[in-house]
Parts: sequence; C-alpha cells; structure tokens
Amino acid sequence: MYRRPPLQSTAVRSKGSRASDSFFRDIFERLRTLSGRRIEWPQLLRFLIENELAKIRKEGQPYVGEVFRDRDQHAYRHEFNKGQHLEVVSAQRLYREVHRLGNGCLQLGDENVLLISYNVPNQPGYTRRCADLMGLRLDGSLVVFECKGKDNADSPLLAVFEGLDYFGHLAIPANITTLQKGFGVWRNKPRNASALSKIPANFSNVTIKPKARHAVIVLAPQDYFSIHLKDAKKKSQDWQLLSDRAWPATPSSVGLDFAITDFKSACCPLLTLD
Repeated sequence: MYRRPPLQSTAVRSKGSRASDSFFRDIFERLRTLSGRRIEWPQLLRFLIENELAKIRKEGQPYVGEVFRDRDQHAYRHEFNKGQHLEVVSAQRLYREVHRLGNGCLQLGDENVLLISYNVPNQPGYTRRCADLMGLRLDGSLVVFECKGKDNADSPLLAVFEGLDYFGHLAIPANITTLQKGFGVWRNKPRNASALSKIPANFSNVTIKPKARHAVIVLAPQDYFSIHLKDAKKKSQDWQLLSDRAWPATPSSVGLDFAITDFKSACCPLLTLD
C-alpha cells in the first residue's frame, strides 16, 4: 500500500502549486505523485471531501434553532409503529433499546460510542435533512451514523455522501456551539424513572470537542452491504475503499467507515473489508 502526503483543504495548496492554479491542477499534481498501488479514485474522493468540508465550515449557514434534541421521551413515540422497517423508526428503536437495555453505548467494533441523539437538524430551510443518529466517543469526537435499511436502493457510496452532507453542516462553528450547549444540558439533567438515557461513568465529563477528528459511519444490516457489493455485471463496486481501515497510514480529517446492525442490539461490528 502506498503512502501519500496528508490531504489538505484549498486553503493550503499542494507543494509546488501557485495561488493561480486551478483545483484541477491541484488534483493532477497530487495524483501523479502516487506510486506502487495506484488506486486513484478513493484518493480523489478523499481529496474532494476534505475541500468540501472546509468550504462548508467556512461558508455554510448555521441552523436556526436548537441543533441538539433531547430524544429520551420521543424515542418511545413509534415503539409499536407498524413501519419498524423504516429507517427513521429503526434509528429511534436502536437509540431506545441501547439506553433501555444497556448503558447507552453502541459497541462499535472494539469501542463504545455513547448515543446522544437522533434526527439531528443541521441545515436552515430543510426540516427533513437530519442526521439519522449521533454518537460521542471518549475523545470528544462526534460520530454521525447514516442508517440504511436492508432494502434501501442507495449504495453505501451514496450513503457516505449523505452522511457527509449532514456532518459538514453540523461542523459549522455556530452549530457545534449549539450542540455543545444542548448536550451539556442533556448529560447533566437529573436521571430517574422518567429519563430513558444512561450516562456511563467514563462519559460523565466528556464534552464535544470541535477540533476532534469526527466520523461518518454507514450503519446498516449485513444484507444491505451484500446487495450493493457488486454491480449488475458482478463487478465489485469498491466503495469499501473509502473506509479508514483501507488507508491506515494516511488518515483524513474525518473518519469514514461501515458497520453492521440489526437496529435492536448494541453490538455493531465493523464491516469486513475484502
């Protein structure tokens, strides 16, 4: 596996480039340095993702209103809904069951991620553009889960971009500030029989850190990933190459990965990469 220079935003151009160089020139100069294992398209996408996230943080409009939503009571609203297969209901169910039956943490691979909210709004003027599920790691980084049902027609590649759209807007400084404030109120509220959520002792002092390396993870049943593994001609679509685990030596500013869930239990193993 080759090594490449760290990805950077348009604000920091690649070595040897000039301010007058186009973005296409930057891409060209970056990709031509690759050697050994030359898989170019994941690197191109990672480069584009870095630049677009930097642009959203700088130019994006913050959400008007409270970004963080206390979902403890709302999580019971569709407990007996007939549409349990619907992604929005599945996310609610996972949040509810992880807090009701466990300690509030999703077991993502070999680490615990505290589930702190779902259906998180992030873009002004769009009431339906919400992050499906949101978690917090012990290092203060956020995890935006993009949830997909087993029969969803969108490929994992499209799911990654949808999750990145939500994450990019949540990372706007004003939105992060609102998230921090709302999360602090939710974490420190009295917890009794009427409060669904649990806060493990090791999360009692964890706060959302704006400059942490946050992540977007596509969360779906194994069948969903299997269906989209190959195209109509039985060729691999290779979307798995966007996973952090495919490029351990060259991490980007946002983590990307895929994990398996039944939307009922806390155990969510990471998808095996072929």
